[in-house]
Amino acid sequence: MRPYPGSQQLSHDQKACVALHNFLSQGDQSLPEPNRYIPPGMVDGDGAPGEWRQVVQGDTNLVRTRRITAARATQDGMAVRELFKEYFQTEPGRIDWQDRHVRRGTLHEDV
Repeated sequence: MRPYPGSQQLSHDQKACVALHNFLSQGDQSLPEPNRYIPPGMVDGDGAPGEWRQVVQGDTNLVRTRRITAARATQDGMAVRELFKEYFQTEPGRIDWQDRHVRRGTLHEDV
């Protein structure tokens, strides 16, 4: 079996998924066909397209997406942050131990 061309960049989770896939696909030949991880005819082989192509036709899970944001918080996210900030700085939202923790080591330790 050849290593995946970009295998050096794969995370441990991705490698674990590939290992599990390989384990399941090699060990199920003794099972009845309906119970197999990869049923016969599902993958491409002998020049014939596999059934998987029909299964995923119209599926949008693997479609490339455009960049959604420029790695900045959205306006809605900033508004929620402001609401939280205002609430936690008022009497109903203030928690004594948090104030003590924030002011620890400052000149305001008595607050």
